[in-house]
Formats: sequence, C-alpha cells, structure tokens
Amino acid sequence: MDGLYICLQSHMIAAVIAVHGTWDEWSPWSLCSSTCGRGYRARTRTCSPPQFEGKPCDGPEKQTKFCNIAVCPVDGVWNEWSSWSSCSATCSNGTMQRTRECNGPSYGGSECRGEWLETVDCFLRDCPVDGKWQPWSLWSGCSKTCGGGTQQRNRVCYGPFFEGQDCPGERQQIRHCNEKRCPAPHEICDEDNFSKVVWKMTPAGDTAAVQCDSNAVGVILRRCSLDEEGIAYWENPTYMKCISNDYRNIQTLTREHLSKAQRGLVGDGVSEVMNKLKLTSDDGTSYSGDLLAIVDVLKNMTEIFRRAYYSPTSADMRNFVQTVSNLLMEENRDRWEEAQL
Repeated sequence: MDGLYICLQSHMIAAVIAVHGTWDEWSPWSLCSSTCGRGYRARTRTCSPPQFEGKPCDGPEKQTKFCNIAVCPVDGVWNEWSSWSSCSATCSNGTMQRTRECNGPSYGGSECRGEWLETVDCFLRDCPVDGKWQPWSLWSGCSKTCGGGTQQRNRVCYGPFFEGQDCPGERQQIRHCNEKRCPAPHEICDEDNFSKVVWKMTPAGDTAAVQCDSNAVGVILRRCSLDEEGIAYWENPTYMKCISNDYRNIQTLTREHLSKAQRGLVGDGVSEVMNKLKLTSDDGTSYSGDLLAIVDVLKNMTEIFRRAYYSPTSADMRNFVQTVSNLLMEENRDRWEEAQL
C-alpha cells in the first residue's frame, strides 16, 4: 500500500487556483454631515484581498451622496451706517443722527444686534441775542430855572450778543422844562438875613425853606410875594413845620402806645407820657408846630382812652384837661393864627 501511495503521489500534477478579491456588504449610510444646508452621507465596504494572483476587488470602496435636511438660518447683518444728518438746531445745542438697516434675517435667523439709530450732540454756534433796553434813568435836573430849559434821561442797551440786533429806539430822551417866564429883577426877593437865618434869593411865588434851630426838627418856611405894584417882598417866616425836640419825643411815644393799643396790648407807661406832656406844656411852646404836635398827641391819647385795654386814671384826666388849658393861653394866640394859615 505504501508503494502504491508513493506512486500515486509521484504521478500527481501540481496546480494553483487563483482566488479573486471580493467585496463585503456595504455599511449602512452615515448621518448627514450637516444639520442644515447641503451635506453628504457616506457608506463603505471592505474588500477581501485576492490570493494566488487573483484580481483585486472591482469598484469603489466608498460611496457618497448629497443630503438636504433643512435650509440653514441666516442671521441679520447690518448694512453700513448712513451719513450724519444736519444738526437739528442752527444755533446753540442740537443733535445729529444716522441710521443703518438690518439685512435679513431669513430662515429663522436672529435679528441684528445693536441700535439702528445713533444720536450725538452738536453745536454750530451761539444763538444771536438781541439787545434789551434797561429801565430809563431818572430825569436830570432842568438846565434852567426859568425861561425854558431841558432835561434828559438815558437808558442802556444790554447786548446785543453773538451778532444779535441792536436795541431799537433812542438811547436818550430830552424834554422841555421850566418854561415859565424868568422873573424880572424887581420880581425876585433879594438875599435877606432875618431872625438869624440867611434867606437865599427867591423868585416871587416861591417859598424858601431852611432848617429849624438845633432844639427842633423840621423846616422854617418863608414865601416871596409880589405887592400891588408888582415888586417882590419877603413875607414873615412861618414855624408851623418846626417841632421842639421835647414835643417830638412825646409825639413819638404816644404813637407807639397807640400802635400797641390797636394790637390789643395794655399800654404800660401811658400815665407817664400824659404827665410829661402836661409838664412840658406848662413851660409853653416855641413854635406854631409845637401846638400842632400837642393836638396830635391829645388826639392819639383820646383814641387810647377809648379802648377797653386801658382806663385812664383821674390823674390822667387832670393832666389832659390842663394840657388843653395850656394850649389856650394868650401867649399862643399868634402861633395859633400862624398854624391855621
């Protein structure tokens, strides 16, 4: 058997059969390469390699195909800014603006981020301010005391500023004054030294005034008049505007007490004032103005007595009556006549 086997072996023909390459099954298609827009899908296969000089696999190892799942969203994009607008004001403070437009969005994209309008301050120039008149000044003194003079008043223009308009109208006004005829020399009272007072030259029809003596307040008056022949002469001075300091002080105190009584306040010190008035009037008066001051005090005292806030004492009433009696003394006759002028 062994020999037969060998024989068989020796008579066999050696032969090699080629094995060609073969493809495995395709893999499943891959997911789309893009979630939106145009993508692709792919699949692959594996080639079992050839043997004994077999042929390689024929055909592609990979296949692709396009896929369109959905259109991709496109976000909005700003266009370029416009040019700046003109300033909103031709003078002083204003604003300028510029705008831009959003291109898109589409397919569900987002709106443009940021502002579509931009505003900035602008200032071209100061606004013109027209001049404005200030109040008129007082009229000046007349250039002449008679015979026709002039007086003037002025006003100031505030501004203008920044090329505004000047104030319209006149800066000065002039008017006539003292147009009465100037008196002739014989119609003027010459300067006169009378009762220790120097009276300045005064035209007829006018009244001169000088300060009272140091023991009184007010002024002494003296009129220059014309006689029947048209000649100027001085009248006697009058003292109805002069009040002795003592009577002036009493007059002031009485007015203060009256003010308190009118406000419902009890007038402490009224009796003292009434007593002081009586004692002062006992010493007499110096001027016709003193008589008028005493009358004013008695009038105010009567008003104080009338009010329920103060009841006069018997001493107050005696002082009141005595003061009235002092007013009627003979030595006051001439002063009363002067006070009634």
